Amino acid sequence: MPRPEKVQQVEEIKHLVEGAHAVVLTDFTGLNVQELSELRHTLKRRGDALKVVKNTLARLAFQEKGLGDLNPYLVGPNAVVVARKDAVETLKTLFGFSKEVGKGAIKVGIVDGQLYETKDLERISKLPSLQDSRAQVVGILMAPLSGLVYTLQGLLNTLVAVLEEIEKKRKEEG
Repeated sequence: MPRPEKVQQVEEIKHLVEGAHAVVLTDFTGLNVQELSELRHTLKRRGDALKVVKNTLARLAFQEKGLGDLNPYLVGPNAVVVARKDAVETLKTLFGFSKEVGKGAIKVGIVDGQLYETKDLERISKLPSLQDSRAQVVGILMAPLSGLVYTLQGLLNTLVAVLEEIEKKRKEEG
């Protein structure tokens, strides 16, 4: 019979990964407490989470939540990073932090249900974020409308100029 605290920890991990856009396993070897806290706070400000997990408990939670593809990678010290909003921004944060401190490795991750190795996660981290993509789409949609507005404004300005000339001529004649 499992101990109640172990059952509670499994439930916490299951709750943590529930509804996540991405679940990433990282090796935090070499990170000191201050660096790990800094990463945790950076992720938390974005709405993401980082939790150091015991591999056996994570296996149980992942299996129950349909993330069993991560189980073979649960070797050595692991932390689970969960992206709640934008997986790309979370990956940018992780890779940037790892590069900055020269420690910590991203092992593997599941992004929107698909398993990705480190090199693929790094490629994903170089994509535009969700917010950047939305801004690009809005810009693309606005370009024709802006062109139409400027064209119509030019036509109205021309019409006003013509009407002013007509008015001048009538005053001169009359």
